[in-house]
Amino acid sequence: MHTNTGGRAHFSVGEIVRVIEPDGKVTGLDYIIDQDRSDRRGQLQIIHKESGRIKKTHHRRILSSDYHDGMAVVLESNNRFFALCPKCGDSEEITNGDSWVCNNCGEFELHWLSNRPDTIKQVKARNLKAPSMTTRAPTIDLESIARLPNIELWTKKNIQFDHERIDVRAHVLIFDDGQQLRKYCFNTYNGTLGKKQKKLYVEEFIANTSVESKKLWYCIDNKDKAVCKLIKEGYERA
Repeated sequence: MHTNTGGRAHFSVGEIVRVIEPDGKVTGLDYIIDQDRSDRRGQLQIIHKESGRIKKTHHRRILSSDYHDGMAVVLESNNRFFALCPKCGDSEEITNGDSWVCNNCGEFELHWLSNRPDTIKQVKARNLKAPSMTTRAPTIDLESIARLPNIELWTKKNIQFDHERIDVRAHVLIFDDGQQLRKYCFNTYNGTLGKKQKKLYVEEFIANTSVESKKLWYCIDNKDKAVCKLIKEGYERA
């Protein structure tokens, strides 16, 4: 069980917990708490029980020990409460009750991340919307990009971000046709580009043509050296 004191959430080291994924679903994996409190950004270090792999996640994604499989997690946003379906990931604003009925998957018992209030403001039910940064940005087909000739895709996961429901990943494209070497860096937010970037210029990157009189990528002299640096920084090839 964890508490929130002085702006940081405190946990019991060694406790086995489940984690909410960025899409709202609860992972089926067990994690072990590895820190007694979250850092200033709300990040907490946990360890995958089976593999021993260490990762950091926002403390609001950590489910307390009274959660059990099949419960619908309730999130709070601006004093409103939203139930997330553990099967399909759909969400709906709720006003009362110990259970909730998903239109797609049926009825679920509720698990409250925060303390359940005695009364909940009566409002019309509505879908929980992700921040506009992710809903309006184009989706990136990374699998197709990774299969392009002369292209390598390297990805770093679990990037720290100030919103616990956004999965931020850093990516590097390496172009190598045996004659030229260059790299193109970008981030994705829940699989999409951010608000500031409207397009991923893959075709221009391959052709090495300018975008609005400038190039968004860099030439590299030594591919092996560049790849070693990426691996050291936590990148993995797709």
